[in-house]
Amino acid sequence: MPQLLGHFRCTRYYAAMHATVLLIHLLAAIFWIGGMATILFCVRPAARAVLEAPQPAVLLHATLARFLRYVGVAVILLLVTGIHLYGTRGGLGARWGVHVMAGGGIVMLLIYGHLRAGVFKKMSAAVARKEWPTVVAQLEMARKLVALNLAIGIAIIAAVKLGV
Repeated sequence: MPQLLGHFRCTRYYAAMHATVLLIHLLAAIFWIGGMATILFCVRPAARAVLEAPQPAVLLHATLARFLRYVGVAVILLLVTGIHLYGTRGGLGARWGVHVMAGGGIVMLLIYGHLRAGVFKKMSAAVARKEWPTVVAQLEMARKLVALNLAIGIAIIAAVKLGV
């Protein structure tokens, strides 16, 4: 009987740990995807509507600086929790939705890396030099990359929810 109780406690511990890891994974994904939607559909259009040039570019650069920093934390959490969840969901033998999520997540991570290390770095240098046409061009590239990542994120959610 004591062995059975030990097994029950162990099973409850792993179930609680799995639920916690899944919650962290979901919250990080919600933050990233929700933040991208907010920037694309709310902050960017509002900045362009109420501010005079070059202030929208300055505001969007400052917004991206903060957002990319926090998304960096979310990306790390998604990667760590994703690896754990992938292992507990059957790894290579998992259903297709898990593979879609893993593959799509890797693509999103690569796009984030390009945005952070490439586009945003160039944008920051152009802001420091007050080269507004370059800033605007980099902001447009950032908009396209964020829109692509948002579309991939939504597709991942749909695939996983629909059980593809």
